[in-house]
Amino acid sequence: MPYQAYPNNVKDFYKQGSIIQNSVNIASGDATRNYILAVGNTLQNGVIQNSKFNRTNVQLGGESRLTNGLKISGTGTYVQTVSTGIPGGNGASAFGQITRIPRSYNLPGEPYQDANGKSIYYSTTSNNPEWSVNNERLDSQVDRFFGNFQISYDIAKWLNVAYRVTGDTYTDRRKLILPIGAGRSPTGEIQQDNFFRNELNGDLLITARKDNLFLEGLNANLLLGNNLNQRKTQQSLIDVSTLTLPGFYNVSNGSVFTANTGTGEFSTLRRLVGYYGQLSLNYNNYLFLELSGRADQSSTLPKANNTYFYPSASVSFVPTDAFKFNSDVLSYAKVRASIAKVGRDADPYLLNSVYTTAAYGNNVASITFPLQANGGVFQALW
Repeated sequence: MPYQAYPNNVKDFYKQGSIIQNSVNIASGDATRNYILAVGNTLQNGVIQNSKFNRTNVQLGGESRLTNGLKISGTGTYVQTVSTGIPGGNGASAFGQITRIPRSYNLPGEPYQDANGKSIYYSTTSNNPEWSVNNERLDSQVDRFFGNFQISYDIAKWLNVAYRVTGDTYTDRRKLILPIGAGRSPTGEIQQDNFFRNELNGDLLITARKDNLFLEGLNANLLLGNNLNQRKTQQSLIDVSTLTLPGFYNVSNGSVFTANTGTGEFSTLRRLVGYYGQLSLNYNNYLFLELSGRADQSSTLPKANNTYFYPSASVSFVPTDAFKFNSDVLSYAKVRASIAKVGRDADPYLLNSVYTTAAYGNNVASITFPLQANGGVFQALW
């Protein structure tokens, strides 16, 4: 075979990507009610063969004002995202190998696998990038629903009471497939990860607004609220290697299960109750004062000390409006000063300090702490 250069052997590994987007919206309404229905889809083919992304979303919302003055509104959205990708990283991945290919190798013109499905490559210690993109996969499907519902009522012209519920929940199912012969896992490997997250919020809102309060030009807005928040997560993952049957990518096909880091189940639950208020004063649109404060009670903090308060205050003055400046040089000026305190709770299950096993290293060598005693001599877990 004559020696020659193939200047496009890396360029030809990639292809032209494409994005197709479609959407349909239907909306209608009158003075007292309205609704909207929206459906959309995005289909994307990546620049790497066998890589694609597909997202479909459906939204339904509406609002209605009843004859008794009650106002009801809500929106719900469902989104499904399905993606198929290629595992990345350095070394044995397709992207790691494509950067090391010699110019004299005809990558698109040579076969990448034999009749038994094994990689064919000029290097016997590496996989053909074409073999990797056609056999290794990283799949994901995300199903998400989020929305809100609100009911409100005007008790008086200056006083409104509302209650709002919002929710956001999704599941993310991921699967990594490394067939037998893969550079990263020569005996084959399957990683399956199912992740669930749910967040719920409930807010009671009392809003009052008065103009010309106590004196002409002084306007006031007062907001009082109560918030209930719950966040729940659950993750179950499994990592198996040493596959028995080629081409059968089910976790039951694995012989070795990776414990601690690769296989397990984790869940968290946290709740928070908050009380907040905000007062805004405005005098003739040139002098402003704003005071706010919030107290939160969290389930992630010790029972005896699970409430924290964080206030804020700000004042601002617009001299150009107060003194009615009429200048071509200075049209607007504002002076503002503020002070605030911030606060947040902790992540779940961190009330006690404990020691856990930790590892340090890379994919060549690593060490695990704590050290293990063997015959009176401490040895590292390699």
